[in-house]
Amino acid sequence: NFQKGCYIGQELTARTFHTGVIRKRIVPLQLEFPADIECDATITTKEKGKNAGKFRSAKGIYGLGLLRVAHLKDELVVMDKDGKGVPVTPHVPDWWPHGIV
Repeated sequence: NFQKGCYIGQELTARTFHTGVIRKRIVPLQLEFPADIECDATITTKEKGKNAGKFRSAKGIYGLGLLRVAHLKDELVVMDKDGKGVPVTPHVPDWWPHGIV
C-alpha cells in the first residue's frame, strides 16, 4: 500500500512498483568445482573485473548469488577463502519473465 508512511526500502520498492525494473535477482549458480567461499564474497566479471553481485551460499557445486541482471551473460568468477578464482555460471530459471536477459 503506497498510502502509508516511511519504511525501510521505500525508495527501491516505489521505483520497482512504478517502473517495473528489477536490476538484481537471486540467481542459481553452478561453480566449476566445489570451493570454500564466504557468504557476501564479491562475484566479478572475468574479463574486466567489474562487480556483478554477491555470493550467498553453496552446497557442493551449486549455489545462490545476488546478481545484477546486466551481467547474467558475462563470464563470472568468485574468490574462494584461499584467494583462488572459482568460475561460476548463472542459470536463468525458465519461469522468469522472457527478455530479462
